Amino acid sequence: LQYKKNTIQKKTISIGQIAKDTSQKPDSLTFIQHMQKGDDYAKKNMSTLAINEYIAANQLDTENKETYLKIGRLLLDEKNFTKAQEIYQQLLMKDKDNQEANIYLVKTYIMLRNIEKAHELLGTLPDSQAKRYYMGLLAAHFGQYDTAKTELNTVAAMTNGSPDLISRAKIVLSAFEEFGINQSSQTIYLKTLLAKSFNQ
Repeated sequence: LQYKKNTIQKKTISIGQIAKDTSQKPDSLTFIQHMQKGDDYAKKNMSTLAINEYIAANQLDTENKETYLKIGRLLLDEKNFTKAQEIYQQLLMKDKDNQEANIYLVKTYIMLRNIEKAHELLGTLPDSQAKRYYMGLLAAHFGQYDTAKTELNTVAAMTNGSPDLISRAKIVLSAFEEFGINQSSQTIYLKTLLAKSFNQ
């Protein structure tokens, strides 16, 4: 994996090849120190430096899943969806049941407009609030509004779940109610709202 400035090289990413693919000199920092530096850079929206620190941490512990997840999330934030997809797929080769990686891969497929692939992957995952949220969005995308409402109402009712997902689900549900969305009608507002929801 080679990360320079604000771009990722177009060759296939392989975190395991970092040592021979980069010119970074070895240092005396520990895995935890690199991760902490990466977190500090990420908080300051310095994605390039953050990713480089997570890469350095991965060199010290190639089996650590958090390095993949953090790099993948930053790539998503940078809208580098193809590379984010590669990162999540690499992690899933190590841990195919990693729920967080699978959900983020679903989101990545959506952002790449590979809706069928996202729907297919969601169907293989165990039940969760995040799964139901994206199932609801995809149902609305396909015009299956009753199914969308059912899934999003379930998400909104999970008071012990993610407050962020609950809030997002309620916003889409409010649009259904406000505009009387049904199977025979759509609004520009709903389409815009769904696009925004997919992007979050």
